[in-house]
Amino acid sequence: MPTDSPLHIYEKAMLLILKDEEGIVGVSHCDLALAGAILSELFLDERLTVEGEKNLVRVKDASSTGDALLDECLELIERASTARPLQKCLTEIAALSELKHRIARGLCRRGILREDEGKVLLFFTRRIYPEVDPGPEDALVAELTEAIFTDTDEVSPHVAALIALGNGVGLLKGTFPRKDLRQRRERLAAIARGDVGTGSQAAAADSWWLIITIVRPSWARIDSRIAAAVLLSTLASASSSTSTGADTNSARPNAVR
Repeated sequence: MPTDSPLHIYEKAMLLILKDEEGIVGVSHCDLALAGAILSELFLDERLTVEGEKNLVRVKDASSTGDALLDECLELIERASTARPLQKCLTEIAALSELKHRIARGLCRRGILREDEGKVLLFFTRRIYPEVDPGPEDALVAELTEAIFTDTDEVSPHVAALIALGNGVGLLKGTFPRKDLRQRRERLAAIARGDVGTGSQAAAADSWWLIITIVRPSWARIDSRIAAAVLLSTLASASSSTSTGADTNSARPNAVR
């Protein structure tokens, strides 16, 4: 893929997910959001259809998209022996090895991000992707701002899909104040319904809604499980400290969960 080609929806989503200066993921469970962005693009480009009450996904056009990751996801869906529900396709794409790192490295090749290592708890390292060229994200934010906070009908299909997904799973909250987004609830809903922009957006809007309704509760379930695990860990630690008479203010070794 040429490095100067337009950004894909999943790449734009990644720019919203990453914290610019730190280059770290600012959104929990971002693989689900990225998988939703990939599926949104495949539906919007009329590569996939969804059918029936079970929301079975079928490949409509298996020819190359010109993008390695989109082609891989298209092939993943096509090679299944039977059509699978949208939720299954979403979770399989989200589970692709190093999905977020592959997308971030693609943005590095474009010269937008830089791959580096950062420290975690002084002892551990993690891959980070600080932004080196803010131009593409600035342009994206400008597009989103015009689409959301004005009444223009000139909203591109990819921006509309990103807004629908981003508003549905909380990606926009890292870019815009929540109060401002609440004031534009009706506008955001109209964009997500496909009422703003071209006919292709209206045709794809049902698929966006299906993706959002699957991603959002999955996201919430994961968050609740993590919260429960942290609470249980805290209670167990407190119980152990009490029973052994340990000083709860004493230093404890760092751990990564």
